[in-house]
Amino acid sequence: MEDSSLMVEKTPLKTLTRNESKVLSSFDTMRKSFPQIPKKEYVRCKLIRGHKRAIRQILKNIIPKTTIHKFSATDIKAHNLWLLIQQIVIKNITAFTGLSKTESGPITDGRAKRSNESLKKCEKSFNSAFCKIYFSNKDIRESFSHYLNLIFVDFDPNILTKKFEFTCCRSGKHAVECLEKWSELQKYLKNEMLRELDCEPFESNTNYVSLPDFNSFINFEIPDFTDSDFLIRTHRKLYT
Repeated sequence: MEDSSLMVEKTPLKTLTRNESKVLSSFDTMRKSFPQIPKKEYVRCKLIRGHKRAIRQILKNIIPKTTIHKFSATDIKAHNLWLLIQQIVIKNITAFTGLSKTESGPITDGRAKRSNESLKKCEKSFNSAFCKIYFSNKDIRESFSHYLNLIFVDFDPNILTKKFEFTCCRSGKHAVECLEKWSELQKYLKNEMLRELDCEPFESNTNYVSLPDFNSFINFEIPDFTDSDFLIRTHRKLYT
């Protein structure tokens, strides 16, 4: 579990970028009796640490079983995504090997492996300066795009809530709006999060992009299907 101090967004919503405010404010850390928005730095930290861990696992030929990117050995789509990431890593193994080390992160990571001199030069957190450097390499952005596809390969709000450690709603049952929220988060992470860092997102092959699974609605709250405007809005947001 990530540092809980990163979980709560203390910055007023009006000071956030429009996309960040809209997307992250739709989620709740569930750590208090009142809603708390996940902090952007928490999301960056969780994903970059996971990405670095995935690279180390690939270099050691390990299939993940307990991380945010874990997948079943029988899941063909997930396995293909893992192979895609592996191919990119092997193609530029020197860069990925150096990047994947814990001491290549902010001062919060791999502290015991750093010299006093290196501690003075590294960033103190997963801030914009660190993330901009991390994603400056095109191969890193390409592998990260596939990595996000791997995380979202099971587009189920219950599974995604466990992976990210924040939720789309406080009720026991999910609704169609929950799929919309997770879909918007996926788009934000793959596109706007990188553009905020002045990095060009990698356009993934749509064959590897998972869409919400409406078959899971058997356990969802049933929306009012007589509301045609609601259905049109939902369809546009999920698939555009």
